[in-house]
Amino acid sequence: MAIKFTYSAESGFETIPGDPLDQMVDPVEGTGGVPSNYIKSVYEYTYFTTTITIQGKYTDPMTGEFTYQNAVNHTTSFVWANHGLTYTKINGYTMKLEGPVTNVFQDQYYEFSLTDYSSQILPFDTTTPFWSLNRYEKPNPVLTEFLYPLTVTIPPDPNALIPSVNNTVEQVDLHQWVVWRYQTAINNILYLKTQGLK
Repeated sequence: MAIKFTYSAESGFETIPGDPLDQMVDPVEGTGGVPSNYIKSVYEYTYFTTTITIQGKYTDPMTGEFTYQNAVNHTTSFVWANHGLTYTKINGYTMKLEGPVTNVFQDQYYEFSLTDYSSQILPFDTTTPFWSLNRYEKPNPVLTEFLYPLTVTIPPDPNALIPSVNNTVEQVDLHQWVVWRYQTAINNILYLKTQGLK
């Protein structure tokens, strides 16, 4: 058994040059294309939304073809808000994920001259009074793969030779590539130039 994810009502996704998803092959289906547990890639700080349907994926032993049944339940312990995301459980087999992915590149920083003449690294949207921006350091690398862990409960295999009444609980990760955007950094720097006290 496996889990299949299907995406609908998508918005906010853009074509990303060099997107890692363009190079992927689905290891289960064995065909060109992205495995179903990969959400489309996004630029950091870009708002997106997608509705995700979760199904158990079963193999019919007689035909070798896949059959699908809606999941019974899904839960997560991931703290979505820490990265600007909102996870909404619609029902046992549907969820909605939205938001701009934030706090991705921890090695990206802004160094400020503060009013006490010290230098300090702060987030670009700091409320600390400062004279000026001294330095911006871009992240390296400029893309990262996020993992969103889910616990999914799926119904028993309808094709099993020995039928079961017990659901199966599976631990799965949704994956998403997040890409740093040069223009966002430029916009932040230009904004900060207008905010300094100097």
